[in-house]
Amino acid sequence: MALKEKIEKGGHKRVVLTAAASTLAKQLRQLCANKFEFVNIVRRPELVEELKREGDNDIVLDSSALDFEQALTSQLHNWNATLLLDAVGGPELGRLLHRLAPGGKAVLYGSLSYKNVGDINPLDIIFEGKTIEGFYLHKWLQSKAEDKSIDQLKKEWNSLMVEGNFDTQIAKTIPLEQIAAAVKEYNLNMSAGKILIKP
Repeated sequence: MALKEKIEKGGHKRVVLTAAASTLAKQLRQLCANKFEFVNIVRRPELVEELKREGDNDIVLDSSALDFEQALTSQLHNWNATLLLDAVGGPELGRLLHRLAPGGKAVLYGSLSYKNVGDINPLDIIFEGKTIEGFYLHKWLQSKAEDKSIDQLKKEWNSLMVEGNFDTQIAKTIPLEQIAAAVKEYNLNMSAGKILIKP
């Protein structure tokens, strides 16, 4: 809901979304159904097919493909995407920011690459007015509590959950003793679903 608010308040119509096979990305697309267009970026070929099977995914690109840079440039040319919602970070953020329309904004809300943000062209910032900002859910929730809209937010979220609009894919449940192996497994294939720990 927070990222949807970012899209709406910024007046964005076309959005580039990294980690597009994640649970969060799937929920965001459900919340935004038929309101905005997305370029969905995933990191493995099988995830492209998975998202296409889901339907309603405008464009899906594989960042591990040899022709990714060319495909991305081709898709975004004249598409006027003005927002990047990035869960990955690293040098790719700068390359994606470069392809946004003038005045575009990158919102970094994760660091799945475990690399420093980079490859930022100063001319994008100086002459094209592009910006980068961080997003931290805890601070957003605090702001909602301060302006008393947290209760409305809870009602909306509960309604979506009760209606069954959202689900979280569970890969498996493991005992607490296997936590180290589970963390390693999850990091290798986050898109497979969450791993629950049963004490």
